Amino acid sequence: MNSMNQDVYPDKSDISQLIKQLIAQIVGLDEMHIDVNLPLSSFGLDSAAIMGVLLELEEKLGIRIDPDLMYADLTIDELASQLACIAQDKS
Repeated sequence: MNSMNQDVYPDKSDISQLIKQLIAQIVGLDEMHIDVNLPLSSFGLDSAAIMGVLLELEEKLGIRIDPDLMYADLTIDELASQLACIAQDKS
């Protein structure tokens, strides 16, 4: 998998879309049925699936993510905001 261009920081909407894609693949839904205002916990992901999402996000965004962030009961949009800040601070 290719990481996003490191010279251009991904914004919240890009990251939110990426999270939606990953969740949709895991739960077998179309992305349009994934509400970014719902917490990750509402999608019924087990710990292995959550760690899979975390690893994919780390690879695509080129950042390290504290696993606790994935269990913080954040909405997809809130998580995307946190990850956008981490990506920007990485520079």
